[in-house]
Amino acid sequence: MMLEDYLSRYVSIIQGKKGVDRDRALALLMTDMEREYEIPLLYNRTWVQENKAAYKLYQMISDARVMT
Repeated sequence: MMLEDYLSRYVSIIQGKKGVDRDRALALLMTDMEREYEIPLLYNRTWVQENKAAYKLYQMISDARVMT
């Protein structure tokens, strides 16, 4: 899956879901990105530098979640 596809999923979730459903969908999206881009569990400067666009989107998705 391409980064643009993940961005489209993000926009769709933000526009269409509310509350817990939204957070679950965002969490699933993050998990899918973690697998696809092999996002490290802990911050890794080298990975971030090599994957700036993926990292930026991943952070945007994370920031959109409401932790309760």
